[in-house]
Amino acid sequence: MKRKIIIGLIIVAIIISGILFFIVQQKPKQVVGYTIGKGNYEEVVSAIGYVEYEVESSVQAEISGKIHSLNVKEGDRIESGQIIAQLDDSDAKKLYQDLEGSVTLAESRYKDSLVNYNASSINVQEQRQTKEVEIEGYKLTLMQLESDLRKKQELYNEGIIALSELEDIKDEQERIQNSIEVAQASLKAINNPTFTSQELKASIDVAKMNLEQQKTELDKYNIYSPYDAIVLETYVNSGDYIQSAQELIKIGSVDKKVVWVDIDEKYIGKVQLGQRAVLTAEPYPDNQYEGEITEFSPSINRDTGTIGVKVEIDEGKDAFIRNMSVKVDVTAVQYDDVVLVPGEYIFDKEDTAVLMVDNEGVVFLRSIIIQNQNKEMIYVLDGLEAGEVIIEPQDLVPGDVVEIEETITDIEKRVDD
Repeated sequence: MKRKIIIGLIIVAIIISGILFFIVQQKPKQVVGYTIGKGNYEEVVSAIGYVEYEVESSVQAEISGKIHSLNVKEGDRIESGQIIAQLDDSDAKKLYQDLEGSVTLAESRYKDSLVNYNASSINVQEQRQTKEVEIEGYKLTLMQLESDLRKKQELYNEGIIALSELEDIKDEQERIQNSIEVAQASLKAINNPTFTSQELKASIDVAKMNLEQQKTELDKYNIYSPYDAIVLETYVNSGDYIQSAQELIKIGSVDKKVVWVDIDEKYIGKVQLGQRAVLTAEPYPDNQYEGEITEFSPSINRDTGTIGVKVEIDEGKDAFIRNMSVKVDVTAVQYDDVVLVPGEYIFDKEDTAVLMVDNEGVVFLRSIIIQNQNKEMIYVLDGLEAGEVIIEPQDLVPGDVVEIEETITDIEKRVDD
């Protein structure tokens, strides 16, 4: 008897469980609806590139000599016109001082001639002979210089010597020619005292010209920075002997820094010259700076399907160091006030569809056309309108019966920055 009662209770429990299960199965599942809204949509092309100095050049010496001092080191920031290095100019300074003395002497002789000039007929012949010998010596020197010039010209044409060495010979030729003219004027003065004043005045002009030329030459012993720059590499040290046109250091302009990045060729029509870009340096991930697209590579890389894009850094240049990796973001596509849906609401990603609920609470499929699948907020080109409600496809399939207990919209919070 007791056994029959227990069996009966088990049967009753099973029946009640079945009834409850049936009731639960018939009750619609509670879901949250998402009300379609509008917002701003953009697609950002991102790439990693590296910092370069747009202008890089090597500083060279115009003349040969021993480096007296090298005033910079790698990493130093230098200004335009700053002396980078100095060559030993002791011999050049001594020559300059000698030429200063020549100017003083010529001026003194000219002043004396104005007061005390008296041509002595006794030594006129001796003076004439001396002056003629002097002129012939100048002419021989000039002939030798012409021969040297031809040899130097050949070496220059072959790229063996610098232009400055060729110009030095030309300057020396000019000085000798001026000396010949002065000596010839002096010879005339010996025969005709009226030429003496002119000869001495001409000698002053020649002495001053030689002094000015040596002053220019002396300045070549100082090597200057051609523009505001940072020192990238040094090739020499103090005490080294260098040749003319030898490279001393490599510098990069601090005024123009750029980032070269490679972007997919499919964005060529959407990324333009002059377009703005957002730059983020790897060491400073919380800081963003602006730049501008200024150049494209002339061809596509066939191996990667990308094109090189140069972005000039507009702000925060000091934060960017040569070869630093930088993330570059460029807005390739942008639309305002368009229909947007969250990416997780796409039910069928292959055919691109969302789930909706009809008036009977039955879930059905709606096909849509979108701009880009790989976005948090997706731009719907066709198939949905603002105000319509979709549901998240989690654990749901078409044909399920549901009840929308509430609807939400968070377009403003979800639109990509």
